Amino acid sequence: MKNYNSFLLLFFVLLFSCKESEEPSIETEVELEQFERHSHFLFNFGYSDVQRIKVIGDRMLFSNKTNPGYMDTSGEIIQLCCSRNNNMDLRQSLSSKYIVAADQSLNVYNIYDVNESRSSSIFLDRLISHENYVRVNPSVSLSNFEMNEDHLISSLIVDGVNGIYIFDFEKHFSLFGTVESSNDVIKVDIPNSNPNSGPTFYKVDAFEDGWIASINNIDFSSNGTYFIHKDGRADLLYAQDDLSYLGHAFTSEGQLILGGFRELRVSLDASQENFYFTITSTNNFKFRVIQDRLVIWNPNFAEFYEVEGYKADEELVVRRLNNEGVEFTKLNDIAEFNGKVYLATTQGLFSKSLEGFWDSFPEQDGVSAVDDFMEGLEMRKF
Repeated sequence: MKNYNSFLLLFFVLLFSCKESEEPSIETEVELEQFERHSHFLFNFGYSDVQRIKVIGDRMLFSNKTNPGYMDTSGEIIQLCCSRNNNMDLRQSLSSKYIVAADQSLNVYNIYDVNESRSSSIFLDRLISHENYVRVNPSVSLSNFEMNEDHLISSLIVDGVNGIYIFDFEKHFSLFGTVESSNDVIKVDIPNSNPNSGPTFYKVDAFEDGWIASINNIDFSSNGTYFIHKDGRADLLYAQDDLSYLGHAFTSEGQLILGGFRELRVSLDASQENFYFTITSTNNFKFRVIQDRLVIWNPNFAEFYEVEGYKADEELVVRRLNNEGVEFTKLNDIAEFNGKVYLATTQGLFSKSLEGFWDSFPEQDGVSAVDDFMEGLEMRKF
């Protein structure tokens, strides 16, 4: 009898265990976080094309067509005083003390004091001796002037000739108007430039204690990439057939990432020569470093990718990131701020959590994570 009961017990255990194993498992689909558009009026309607964002300290500064400003760590938007006619927000330089914007006339700089929320103007014809006119070079689509602390470098046209000039804000500007002194404006001498037409910036950024810039000739051909000191000296870094500068970044370990026309170089340190990794492409692309992770994107679309393995002896992988919420816009800039990643686009300012930003692009019917932009990339370590 005891053996019979044991047999029945074993039978029922096997029966129920088999039934449990036959039940189908239900796979739960994880809903990925989407980008959300910022509702502030400065990023909507006629102001929706946000060209530049830049994190400095505890602020994220942004460009704007009338009066730029910044976001603080509480998420509040501070619009700087006062509204002026800027010549598109791409012609703005963002710094810790001032935001500088070219007026629509292109012969005046609008100056916004970031800390005091005051504004004034620099009238170029009062600072540079001339016969006919002085104006910001209108033919350059990228930013052609840039602040570095209290110094502004700019590509100007003076009496019909291109030139590069450095202004010292302590000498040439006050919030009560232009200081009448034209003796200390420095004109930069760029080697190999045509004296009859002069040099012009294609792209310029503050770099250490000066600026790094790609210089164009009058026919828009490249003159080369230079480092320009605040005293006006210009050192050639790369010849015209080597690299045409378009941007740079540093990792937390001090590695320099240098972007050029359809290429990107990564150095072992902060030098401009010790490169060990390059990316080239058949398409133009931009890049940013977020949490020491390299992100690249096609500026014609809001499609962006992480390049994994670029810092170590690892396999290089390009992984497309999830762009749900910004599929139908163009991406101008990316910045990490206050636990989020912000996208400056032609349709406004968007954000999502830092963690969610690294989600992979989901495979969808008819949409592949491998596209023409990725197929045009070539990566090489050496």
